[in-house]
Amino acid sequence: MRKEYYEKDSVLNSKDSVKFTKAQLEMKRREVNELLVKLQGWQQQAQQMYQQKQQELIAPIQKKAVDAVQAVAKENGYAYVLTKEALLVSPPAEDILPLVKKKLGVK
Repeated sequence: MRKEYYEKDSVLNSKDSVKFTKAQLEMKRREVNELLVKLQGWQQQAQQMYQQKQQELIAPIQKKAVDAVQAVAKENGYAYVLTKEALLVSPPAEDILPLVKKKLGVK
């Protein structure tokens, strides 16, 4: 579709366009614009499909990670687990990442 768009667009912007009547040029411009709209719509649809598939694939991994964090917190008596990035200022604290990695079997 992209190739077709570039071909039609290049014809309109070439010296050969003087061969066409105004009506033919207008019709070709309309065709190019319609093709551009289709191409943009397809790109948007492809992006949405990509994001949906990405979320589909990441969701089980995220759930497994959250479950592991919750299990480690419960086993070790933590009432709260926060990411370092979530805090602007905090006292030194324990890092449960090694425990979560062990729970998940990750080295």
